[in-house]
Amino acid sequence: MTVKPETIEVMFRKYRDKSAEILAVFPYEAHDRTARSVTCYAHIGQHGSAQMAHVLSATRPAEPDEYAELYQELQGIYERSTFPRCPIFKLRIIKRRSAKRVRKMIEKARR
Repeated sequence: MTVKPETIEVMFRKYRDKSAEILAVFPYEAHDRTARSVTCYAHIGQHGSAQMAHVLSATRPAEPDEYAELYQELQGIYERSTFPRCPIFKLRIIKRRSAKRVRKMIEKARR
């Protein structure tokens, strides 16, 4: 029996500073019970947390050619996992967050 993979949304952002680092942000994945921070991923440092207010003020949306390499890295982690019993997720790239989905994330995190 094949299980349909769950979809997880990701936003790609590029820092405006000299580093020009590309950041993958999972805007509906609360990093803690307060839901003030969301899960993010970068080449260096890999998984971590970020406050969305900071991300939105310090970055701009990344272009597909800018995030292509990071996207491939994430596909290897989420869509093609080779670890036993590790869930497979389908990544869906989004440009902006939904306020309704953010409220649901906050409610879920605080339970």
